[in-house]
Amino acid sequence: MKGCLVIALLSSGCTCEGPRQRRVFTHTEDIERFSLANASYIPKAILQRANAASVFIINPSGTCSGTLVSLAGKAAQIITNAHCFRDRIGRAVSCKQTSVVFSMESERLMANCRPGTLRIDRHVDLAVFMLQTKSALPRRYQPLKIWQGKLSPGREAFIIHHPDVHETQLHNRIVFDKAVTGLDCYVLGRFPWYLRMEADIFLHGLSHSCDIASGSSGAGLIDFATGKLLGVVWGDVVLSNDEEVRQLNGAIHSRYVRRFINAEPLDPPPWWWPFGG
Repeated sequence: MKGCLVIALLSSGCTCEGPRQRRVFTHTEDIERFSLANASYIPKAILQRANAASVFIINPSGTCSGTLVSLAGKAAQIITNAHCFRDRIGRAVSCKQTSVVFSMESERLMANCRPGTLRIDRHVDLAVFMLQTKSALPRRYQPLKIWQGKLSPGREAFIIHHPDVHETQLHNRIVFDKAVTGLDCYVLGRFPWYLRMEADIFLHGLSHSCDIASGSSGAGLIDFATGKLLGVVWGDVVLSNDEEVRQLNGAIHSRYVRRFINAEPLDPPPWWWPFGG
C-alpha cells in the first residue's frame, strides 16, 4: 500500500479509545423514512417484529437508537452504545436521565431507564439497561433474539434507526423520526488486521454496508431472513491513502453483544483470526 494511511472514526459523539474522531457521514442516500411501504422489500413479519423492538433514546448527551433484546433466562433489556451516556464534554450521563421512546405507526410509548441497571463498556462501545415502566409493555413490543453462531460475509441485513435526517416534536423535545436502511445492506466481514490491532471496537466488530447517520448510533443490525440481532451499530471508519478513500461502517458482533449482556468476559479471538465462528 502506497502513501500514508489516515484513519478517522465517525460516530455520533463516540468517546471510545481509538482513531481520531469526526462526525461526518458520507453515504445516506439509502436511508428512508420508515413506513411499511418504504420497507416492503423486507418480509412483513420480520419487519413488524424489528419495528416494535427498535427504540429512540433521549438523554442530556443527545439522542441515539437502540433495540429491545432478550437472552434465555433474562428479562428484556435495551442494548445501545456506551457513548450515548457521555455528553459533549465527556461527562457521564446517568440512567435516571435517560428516556426511551417506542413508536409504531399509530402510537408512541415512553419509558425510563431503571436506576441501577445500566452497565457500560466503553472499549467496545456497548451499554445495556432495563426499563422502568408503570405497567408491562403491550405484548406487541417483543424483544428481538440475538444471533448465535457463525456470521458470514454477504449476509443480508437491515437497520431501523433514528438518524437526524427527519425530525418532529414530541412534548417539546425533538424526535428524529424512525428510518429504515435495507437497500445495499450486507455484512461485509471483519475489519482489516491493522484496525483490529489498534482498538477493541474493531477487534470485537464487524463491518457492514448499511447507510447510517448521526443518531443511528446504538441501532440494531438485523438479519433480513430471521429478524435476529447481528450486531450493534456504532458508526463508521474512513481509511485513506494516496490511492483511495474507503469507508467501512461498523457494528459490534452479536457474539460479544451476547457475552456483554451476560456479563461474561469478551475473550476476543486473536486479531489474525479468520472472520466467523
